[in-house]
Amino acid sequence: MKYLEHLYSSKNKIVLYFNSSVYFCNNLKISNLNCHELQVVDSINIYKFRALALLKKRLMKKYTELLYLTITFLFILSSCDVIEEPYMNKQTIVNDTNQTVYTKKVLVEDYTGQKCGNCPRAHEKMTELIGIYQNKIIPLAVHVGFFAIPSSSPYTTDYRSAVGNDLNNYFKNSNAGMPNGMVNRTELSGDVILQFANWEQVVQSQLALEPEINIGIENTYNSTSKSLQSIITLTSLKDFNQTLKLCVYLKEDSLVSAQMDYEKTPSDILNYTHRNVLRDAINSTWGEIVSDQNIINKQVITKTFNYTLNSQYKPENCYVLAYVYYDDTKQIIQADERKIIY
Repeated sequence: MKYLEHLYSSKNKIVLYFNSSVYFCNNLKISNLNCHELQVVDSINIYKFRALALLKKRLMKKYTELLYLTITFLFILSSCDVIEEPYMNKQTIVNDTNQTVYTKKVLVEDYTGQKCGNCPRAHEKMTELIGIYQNKIIPLAVHVGFFAIPSSSPYTTDYRSAVGNDLNNYFKNSNAGMPNGMVNRTELSGDVILQFANWEQVVQSQLALEPEINIGIENTYNSTSKSLQSIITLTSLKDFNQTLKLCVYLKEDSLVSAQMDYEKTPSDILNYTHRNVLRDAINSTWGEIVSDQNIINKQVITKTFNYTLNSQYKPENCYVLAYVYYDDTKQIIQADERKIIY
């Protein structure tokens, strides 16, 4: 049996509350209602009368129960002993709702080249990862090796950089067969160079870790002088006794030029969009030491960098990318990026 708890009526509409369920009745028609106590009649007055009758019956029952409980409580209270103060140690629990939530992010480096016909598959994997993990992925395309060397038309553009060549000389990515890459420069099965099919596995394992440091980036760009000032704020989230280094790079997005793709006919894609291209190192390839002393939890370290943008770069497509890594293993523990104009 459904009991009527409340009724509201207005012009050609009735709202009934039965056992905490709501029924809307338009034009005086009740649907999905199983109640033998009410009859559907074309009169709002009848609905009101029967509803109030049922409501009164139910309220009387509730008042009786409440009176019984009150009498019982007073009887128990009168039989209790009086206890002098202090009653017990008082404890106040404060919920800190202003705590900052820090996010673990992963640097995914794609070692590539415009004449590498298999490299677009790695580009597609990077796009897929960004679609899944959003801003937790910090993407970087590093053009290196034979396939990045400019040649005759249409491959006349040079996306190589001094910092990219340094990285390639150290990690030997171009010797491992491209496309390949690294995810936080973390090893998988003993190898830091990963085929793109294995990127997501390491991405997942890295994102499962708690962030150990946070990176904040504030950029100020002067379009007249093309001068960029980037303030990097590092907040440690644990104690460190290892040497940490900070790298600050410049990357440019949405560069349109030719790209070879073996899965296309013809294989020369003339208006290909090259994404997240490494352009330069703002504070050198291997960066600088974060602190010459041990770092303690919640310590904040701020560094300021000044840089002049190449006139060939489009500032609206440029980003400052920063990452922190262990100097001994080169493993990256946190990365982030921000547009220079935002």
